[in-house]
Amino acid sequence: LMVLKAERGELLLREELNKGVEEIRFMLKHSFGATLKFVTSNHDEHVDRWLKENRAIKKNDWHNQSIYHELKMLVLEHKRKHRGSRLHAAALYMLAQLTEKERARVEFIERDQTVEHPVGIGAKEQIKLDMHGDKGISGARGNIYSFANNAMRLVVGHTHGLAIFGPVWRVGTSTLLDLGYNDGPSNWTHTHCVIFENGQRMLINIVNGKWHMDSPHVEYKNGDFKVAA
Repeated sequence: LMVLKAERGELLLREELNKGVEEIRFMLKHSFGATLKFVTSNHDEHVDRWLKENRAIKKNDWHNQSIYHELKMLVLEHKRKHRGSRLHAAALYMLAQLTEKERARVEFIERDQTVEHPVGIGAKEQIKLDMHGDKGISGARGNIYSFANNAMRLVVGHTHGLAIFGPVWRVGTSTLLDLGYNDGPSNWTHTHCVIFENGQRMLINIVNGKWHMDSPHVEYKNGDFKVAA
């Protein structure tokens, strides 16, 4: 698998990060002026671990030497200006590639930073959106059942498959469903969660590129549904 990735140029960290920037710009273009909030996850922290362990140096990874040193300097400069910040290296790189106007609509959420929705209603109706789902209670691994035992209304991700267990709802993934390493039966789904102003939730599955049924009576155009004449 790693040989195939190398042949396809998929082991270049800069290229992978730049694809993340492209994805952010795509979402900004299609989110009707909304602010995008990205929750810290184990995915982002893999880059931090790669930097901390100096893998590019120790493993003579010449293809990634340039981005290794660039990220090291980004992290150092950020910590000098923002003492105590735990913003990860991948976020710092992507923010640096965005324009000032784009950065105004993008926020990377650090660990233990609170994000709840809807804002302005009772605490019982608010839903926590600041947990990816990889880290659980008191240092344990993330688990939808342990989250539910703590009676927290959550929307999490991490395992790439949808689920509802009491107050905890889990979305799927926006990646390909076959990434080369997930062999055998899979519960991975393309699933998003919509939260309404009154705190109600709905999971929406995207199947074969579609998130709604075709209907001769309803037309979907420019982000809105219209009843056909």
